[in-house]
Amino acid sequence: RRLSIIEDYKNSLDNLKNELDKRAITPASYITLAEAYCNRLIADAYRKDIKQNEIFSVAARISAELQTLYLETLAKKLEWGNNKAREHKVTSIRLLRQKTKEQIEEANLFKYQLEYLLALYPQLQDILDIEYSDFKLQTNASIDDIEHDSVKDYLSREEFTNLSESEKNNYIVEYTGISEKLEDLGRDLIAKNTLQTFIIQCKYWAHSKTIHEKHIMQLYGTLMAYKITHPEEKNVSAVFVTSTNLSHMAKEFAKMLNIKVYEKIPLQNYPRIKCNINKDEEGQYTYIYHLPMDLSYDVTKIDKNGEFMAFTVEEAVKAGFRRSYKWHGEK
Repeated sequence: RRLSIIEDYKNSLDNLKNELDKRAITPASYITLAEAYCNRLIADAYRKDIKQNEIFSVAARISAELQTLYLETLAKKLEWGNNKAREHKVTSIRLLRQKTKEQIEEANLFKYQLEYLLALYPQLQDILDIEYSDFKLQTNASIDDIEHDSVKDYLSREEFTNLSESEKNNYIVEYTGISEKLEDLGRDLIAKNTLQTFIIQCKYWAHSKTIHEKHIMQLYGTLMAYKITHPEEKNVSAVFVTSTNLSHMAKEFAKMLNIKVYEKIPLQNYPRIKCNINKDEEGQYTYIYHLPMDLSYDVTKIDKNGEFMAFTVEEAVKAGFRRSYKWHGEK
């Protein structure tokens, strides 16, 4: 039977608990023992092709049982005679153990599930490294913010002045990190015009985190993959943008691989409302704005004349765009 291995571990747990009752070990030792015991259970169960939810729930319960076993041992040592104070203390210890077991079991279940997801999708670690408390975006922007051309942030005054209007603005941007999520192959943005293409990777991490060389290697790998699949594009390069710092080795990698790096770039206010022009079933043009929480937001592209990104709903409405109507079924 496939599930016999779980039953075997449950039975051997009773023998293990009886053996531990005879030893004087520290609470920390119980934790170490529980981790080793349950890791072995999970590994053995995987080999028997048992579903992970069956493994995790049993392992979490066993781990909680072992980690709190020292409390039961303590209660047994006090369980003698008819002293009321001592009996009350024994009851309190066992109640504490029960509550602790419940909390540890729940925490371990989440831990096993997270480890499983990280094994399937290693890129989730990048999400865990983000410090969301660092987000300090304002909901509204001043006129100066709206009229500020962000191209100036990356070019000198002379470079910016010498660019033609099309060179300043005529980039088609694909938001692959948003639309493809874990399948983005390490490329968050692909910005291209008739002259060049940039493969851009963005890491908005807490300031205490450091970017290591593996992220630079990933970006270089996806750059090569893009060049192979798009041989018609000759001028393709990679850009790495982060809110934190790169390690010394990561900087050396970027330098050798000719990857442009921007460090310590703060997350500033930016337009997030997509003003999209489309056609309805009757062929009439529709002017719809999409908020970030809308279902079609991620897949909506802003790439036609007259479309733009707005800072506020008021700005979108003044430009003639409305909110999409919700479908409530046929009347």
